[in-house]
Amino acid sequence: MLGAISSFSLGILVPLALGCAFGLVVFSHALSWVFRRAPDQTLALMTGFVLGSLVVIWPWKETIVATIERGAGEAPKEVVTGYRWFLPDWSAPDTLIALALMLAGVAAIWTMERLAGSGARTTSR
Repeated sequence: MLGAISSFSLGILVPLALGCAFGLVVFSHALSWVFRRAPDQTLALMTGFVLGSLVVIWPWKETIVATIERGAGEAPKEVVTGYRWFLPDWSAPDTLIALALMLAGVAAIWTMERLAGSGARTTSR
């Protein structure tokens, strides 16, 4: 795939783009259907997925890597075996930027919810 992107091979990239677009449309329709049928359970499941993924996307961690020896003539392969999490250094600029982006995300979601709530009230009258 990376080779197709770097060489701009349309024979590979066009079917990939079409498949991605088709999958996005089908997934969004399926998700919309599930939300209409069971909104609370769906939201709980999605929240669980997000919370479960925090283990991987937590930005302040150290990767633990193991080297696996391969056959003759092949280079050894490094494999991630775990993570060592730590709390951030509160005085580091990267930490402040990350916290600012987190707050911006919370503000954006809060604003969208407020706007969606006011729009729903005006259409129901």
